[in-house]
Amino acid sequence: MKIQTWILYLLLSFSYFTCKKAEKPSSQPQLSYAAYLNYQKTDQQIEIWIDGQKQAFPLTKFPYKRIVVTQTASIGFLKELDALDKLIGVTDANFIYQPAIRTKIQANKILEFGNASELLVEKILEAKPDLIIASSNPSHIKALSILQQSGIDVLLIDDYKETSPIGRVEYLKLFGLLVGKEELAQKRFSEIRENYENTKTKIANAKANKHTTFVNTMYGDVWYLPGKETLQAKLLADANANYLWANDGDVLSINASFEQVYKRAKRATIWLNVSDFQNLDQMKAARNQYTWFDAYKTKNVYNTNRKANSNGGSDYFETGVVRPDLILQDLGKIYYPELFSNHSFYFYQKLL
Repeated sequence: MKIQTWILYLLLSFSYFTCKKAEKPSSQPQLSYAAYLNYQKTDQQIEIWIDGQKQAFPLTKFPYKRIVVTQTASIGFLKELDALDKLIGVTDANFIYQPAIRTKIQANKILEFGNASELLVEKILEAKPDLIIASSNPSHIKALSILQQSGIDVLLIDDYKETSPIGRVEYLKLFGLLVGKEELAQKRFSEIRENYENTKTKIANAKANKHTTFVNTMYGDVWYLPGKETLQAKLLADANANYLWANDGDVLSINASFEQVYKRAKRATIWLNVSDFQNLDQMKAARNQYTWFDAYKTKNVYNTNRKANSNGGSDYFETGVVRPDLILQDLGKIYYPELFSNHSFYFYQKLL
């Protein structure tokens, strides 16, 4: 399933620049929350550090007007800045949710340039983008190198490494720089940060709930669970979700068997983020043992696919990247429905 495959990819990804020496910006940091991103302007170029690795781009190239992206997170940032008009190409078009983009794909106004396994180099060269925003997907390394040598700027962004929800949102400032909307990016960042912090405080001041939580489903023979230092675990902590693996030693990813998860979570009251299942019957058909959990029996299973298409493309992986405040409000409605009675689910839905 698409969501599980994406999670597995994140767990196995390696840096495109592993052979280069890490550097740090020489001037004062431009960002305050992001741990893996920084940038500075010089007289002739903009220097961007991603996970300590420097990438430099001539000032004469800014702002970019013809952009190709190879991951859905970038779509969320461009959308937040009303900059989807800069987008001329994507990969894995079927897995994109945004209706406006899908309409342009059908009209051949936005082109598909491959998938997670392969980039179509010749087709990209013919389209003449001025910037490719990519992740450090090992399958794309060779193609990106060829495109870069052909004169196309390539920016590698691994925003999924961020463990702070607001830290990831701060990448919005970089996207504002790329498309010439710095003031709007700062404004939207400040609004999202304030909304998130206000929601977090609202939940923190509420009476403790009695729920316990577990997440995800089996991927093959392994049940991958987020470690305590992951963004997902931080969101659950800010929602007072009482995540059952919140204090385990693994800070990033926990690999468990079905038996291990069942032993700890069989009495849990809330089950979240169950792959791309649309209803409880689908879960039962996939693995009958899911019905053993109390959360399944009491129909307290929630998924992030309220806004999703039939191919598995989900707005949670687009808008959700840059709007953790909406995710936290959704979680608040799950755990404190009386406090969030006026909030309608944006990403989540209860499975029936």
